[in-house]
Amino acid sequence: MTDVQLSGHRVIDGVIFDCFGVIRPDRLLLAFQQMSHDTDDDAQFIRDVLLAARHDMLPDFHQAIADHLRVSKQEWLATLEDTDNDQRVLDMAAALRPDYATALLTNAGEGRMRQVVGDMELERCFDAVLESGVIGYEKPQPEAFLVAADSLGLEPAACVMIDDRPDYCEAARAVGMQAIVYEDFDTCQQQLDALLQK
Repeated sequence: MTDVQLSGHRVIDGVIFDCFGVIRPDRLLLAFQQMSHDTDDDAQFIRDVLLAARHDMLPDFHQAIADHLRVSKQEWLATLEDTDNDQRVLDMAAALRPDYATALLTNAGEGRMRQVVGDMELERCFDAVLESGVIGYEKPQPEAFLVAADSLGLEPAACVMIDDRPDYCEAARAVGMQAIVYEDFDTCQQQLDALLQK
């Protein structure tokens, strides 16, 4: 994809962050890493269990995961909850705000970000917070990305989406955004710096 830069204007004016997998590490995989040694097999098991749960084929996927790990459901849930936000990502967003518009775009119900991130951090880090349960669209629907750009008063081409899901990044690119597939903080920081220097 070719960047288009208008005379006197930089390419990127807005940075849009995902929450789960970026700001909040993937709790399921982290919990599995703490409780199991075979994370490759576990990752496939998690995908299978979540898929079954989404199609109402599994009434209690937390119990299924606990059974798979041979621990009690209470032990599994305690490990699952023992994760926190990556403060480095939140600080990155806050540091960008004086010069760039920032948004949080997440597939989550109304008010979930207040629970996960907290009002003070949301206010410190983001100009807009967009939850799928509020805006009526969820990633990878193109409308979700368009609403996010519009909330910042920007065209999609002036925005970069940071998401841990490659398919969501592809959907963002399809509406004209730049996108970074989040793998780890340091790599993301380098890729973002390179984009913002264009």
